[in-house]
Amino acid sequence: MRAETPSQRHMYSTSWMSVDAKKTPIRQSTTLAISNDDSAGENHLAARSTLEELTAEARSRKWSTLVAYAAMHRGTFAVLPLFVLEGALTLVHSIMGATSVMTVVLMTAGAQAASQPAHAGSWGLARSARAEASLSVLCMDAAAGAAHTLAPTIDEPEVVVYRDTKRLPRLATATSLLAGLVRLDFHARGAISNLFLESQSKPQLLSNKEVLLQVHAVGLNFRDVLNVLGEYPGDPGPPGGDSSGVTVSGLEVAVFGLGQAPLACVAVAIQALLVRKSSALTFEQASTLPVTWSTTHTALQRAELCANRSIIAQAAAGGVGLKATEYAQWLSAPTIGTAGRPHKHTVVNQMGMRTMCSSRDSAAFATGLMRQLSANRAYAVFNSLSLDFIAASFASLNECGAFEEIGKRGVWSYERYSSSVSGPSASYCAIALDADMVLDPAWMHDTLALLAARTSTGAVSALPLDSFDMETQYEKAFRTLQSGLNLGKVVMRVAPRESLPDGSHVVTGGTGGLGLLTARWLAQRGARNLVLASRSGVVAGDVAAEWQLVEASAANVTLEKCDTSDVKHVRRLVAFAPQPLQGLWHAAGALADAVLQKQTASGLALVYAPKAHGTWNLHASTITSGVHACALFSSVVAMLGGAGQANYGAANTCLDALASSRRLRGTAATSVQWGAWAEIGMAARGAASTRMAAMAAASGFGRVALAQGLAALSTATRQISSAVMGVVPIVWSRFLSGGTTPAFLSEFALRKHAPGRGSSVGAVCGLSLASVLEMVKRTAGGVVDADAPLMEAGVDSLGAVELRNQLQGTVGSSTALP
Repeated sequence: MRAETPSQRHMYSTSWMSVDAKKTPIRQSTTLAISNDDSAGENHLAARSTLEELTAEARSRKWSTLVAYAAMHRGTFAVLPLFVLEGALTLVHSIMGATSVMTVVLMTAGAQAASQPAHAGSWGLARSARAEASLSVLCMDAAAGAAHTLAPTIDEPEVVVYRDTKRLPRLATATSLLAGLVRLDFHARGAISNLFLESQSKPQLLSNKEVLLQVHAVGLNFRDVLNVLGEYPGDPGPPGGDSSGVTVSGLEVAVFGLGQAPLACVAVAIQALLVRKSSALTFEQASTLPVTWSTTHTALQRAELCANRSIIAQAAAGGVGLKATEYAQWLSAPTIGTAGRPHKHTVVNQMGMRTMCSSRDSAAFATGLMRQLSANRAYAVFNSLSLDFIAASFASLNECGAFEEIGKRGVWSYERYSSSVSGPSASYCAIALDADMVLDPAWMHDTLALLAARTSTGAVSALPLDSFDMETQYEKAFRTLQSGLNLGKVVMRVAPRESLPDGSHVVTGGTGGLGLLTARWLAQRGARNLVLASRSGVVAGDVAAEWQLVEASAANVTLEKCDTSDVKHVRRLVAFAPQPLQGLWHAAGALADAVLQKQTASGLALVYAPKAHGTWNLHASTITSGVHACALFSSVVAMLGGAGQANYGAANTCLDALASSRRLRGTAATSVQWGAWAEIGMAARGAASTRMAAMAAASGFGRVALAQGLAALSTATRQISSAVMGVVPIVWSRFLSGGTTPAFLSEFALRKHAPGRGSSVGAVCGLSLASVLEMVKRTAGGVVDADAPLMEAGVDSLGAVELRNQLQGTVGSSTALP
């Protein structure tokens, strides 16, 4: 039933895909460049008539591309966003009636790079122009003066160029974030894609030997990847082990050690398996050590390694391998390490190990090892590899040496060891730390206590780590460890549960339906003071019921008259709001819909006033006050464009750009690109409501329900969410049914032909090459070629296990794959 539960599909975010600009084919075109900047040496843009004349001249001379610098940093008008936007609108008007196709490229400098977010409006205008009239209006964000060299390389509607890298936008389904406590689980073993997040109830303690741990970080081990893939012997239980956090039961103490199912906000841990964390380590650093160091300590102690006794450390660039190298150096024991990729050899060499062999090719390993040992033998082997590496390692051991096995796949049994190794042989010990700690928790506690003591004195250091957020990057974390791309440890951060600051919150557009709904939601989440601002300062009659609910809440509610487009009004609003000011919720807006031919400068100014200018004024008035929450109410028109709403799309694109700019500078901000709400908002009444109903029927757009919208708002305002989030229920098969799918929506193209949940197994068995390539791409984590061997595509042995499981699960158990 959980596998059939649909995931959160109405929230979206835009990611930027990087490509090499040097490899982009340059098309032949004749370019005319227009600029606002007097010093740029181009044709000077100063008035509407000038633009129209230049466009007419370009058509008469059959210029194929017209490049207009939207704004640079100098010139009288270059800093005025509305002037820049009017120039872009004039260019769009000029090519609408043209008999020949002409491409207009709107150049910006920093509009998408967060340095000049005020000039992002032309991007929203271009999106609506493409959606309404299929005009060839393209957008490029690049350094000033780059039009001649870069404009001919545009092969998509939008591109950001930085040095030699092009970034192209792609819409993707946003990661589902749940309110409250969460944990990571899987539907079934066999594939990393089976992992999912679910809500977690607070665990219950079963004995006085257990404590509750508020988890801050979890260190993943290779054992956890094998566990998820179903390749670990026996039943290893839920993934995770190494953890750090703060004890919830009793006195709060920062600890690290081993927890039970710690890939969650709160986990249960046996008190004996936790020790105090040294202040010299962060939570993430502490979570790299419990299993890696304890395994190394146990293995080398059983091997009786000491000074001048040489050891072979397999996979020396991994977590346990790095600890083994450090431990052996501490004992002054000569060490020979193995690693795969060249950059891993470099890292281990930088730790002081000068003798290295291959961990990818067993023949190369055996040859290199004989050369490194100079016809001698090693005293001990610390092994985590399989197949021929085990035999070659045994052959390299000295008489009465020690073979310490920590691997889990392809491990030799004691019977095979006895039959394969004859004569005065080395000892063979398979280390199973998980079993040892269950049999003797006191021994494990003593080992962890020794680790804590050595970290506090600096004798043991944290491993290098790759850190991932558990809620948004859990699959990437597991795939990084699966493919061996990490150096040291893969750590998952568990973000603390965020509570809404209980100070004062300002809601602009606060007397409208959406503003009042937001205010009631804030009051329910603990806001103490609410300031509802609007141009009239009066609650409209059609939302009186919602106003009564807000008044009945526990918050102190104040109505304020404020025109957000007037900076003086905004400064007064912020100054007289009860302090401290904790949150800004900008829901003010206005509509002046018109088709492109009838869009005017006055229409641009009318919509820009409350939306864009209001946002900039709020930003400037509160940037130094450090608000903890800032939500800007944008529109889906800014994401997808919209017929008749070029001005509205342009204004809302400025909100998106400002949110990204604030987030890059460490300031709270989220821009939510709302679709039409079902019962409230500007799209729920009048002509806008009729148009949205027709759009829903024809194009697959739905309306945002109240509960759905508030849940999305809670998700969007989380610190780990994207700076810009789209919220719109949409049936992609209907929306993309007419014509070619734009590259921006390429992820959703396959949904047009995806089989329904009721499809029979026989129908699914006809698996297309595209579907198989998508599975391989997801497993390999990059671009794949159908004609390339799987190993070259980046699919190693564990990746092949997952791919096999996915293919078998897709075609069903009735069809046996070779």
